[in-house]
Amino acid sequence: MDLSTVNKNLISEKEEVKEMMVFVIEERLRRRGGSCNAGPCDEAMEFYHKMFDLGITLNKFTFPFVLKTCSGLKVLEIGKEIYSHVKRSGLDSDVYICTALVDFYAKCGCLYEAKDLFDKRSHKDVVAWNAMIAGSSLHGRYEDTVRLIFEMQDSGTSPNSSTLVAVLPTIGQAKALRQGKSMHGYCVRKVVYHDVVMLTALLDMYAKCDSLEYARRIFGTISVAL
Repeated sequence: MDLSTVNKNLISEKEEVKEMMVFVIEERLRRRGGSCNAGPCDEAMEFYHKMFDLGITLNKFTFPFVLKTCSGLKVLEIGKEIYSHVKRSGLDSDVYICTALVDFYAKCGCLYEAKDLFDKRSHKDVVAWNAMIAGSSLHGRYEDTVRLIFEMQDSGTSPNSSTLVAVLPTIGQAKALRQGKSMHGYCVRKVVYHDVVMLTALLDMYAKCDSLEYARRIFGTISVAL
């Protein structure tokens, strides 16, 4: 066997080892990135940095998990670094990565950056709308959150249970009872009323709006649903 053949075999073996490492690390990222608890999130970031140190570029399926981890930990600078990696990889137009970036910036309180990315998307599905709405609601931006709900409907996208669960807390904080009742009516019309998570969000909203009678009614409905 000549030297060139040996070199080719060595390169081939190295590539196989690299592919195996990519698979193992990406699987661990997916598993850890699905949780927003501090321990698993920290582990996910360790795996990400291992890949980076090895010169392994993440793909369009793995970047969203890493960004979700950054959202959970609210590590803004690391998230920005990952966004740079996304752009260098030419994946900044990928639908799933864009949604993950909107979610990341919104949850970190960078609503201007989140909205800028959101507005640049030509197609906005319910997941993208929910990411923007949830971030706005999380930071108590009541008027912006309600405006986004109306824009979502005007675009032809119907709010789902995740949208409503995201928006109800900021309605409660604003004590906007009328708007809360409107959302409650929407829940009933769209047959998502008996979802326990939804009912709990409605209960919390009515309690914060000091509407104890409605809160009691919702509590009774939760008892039946359970």
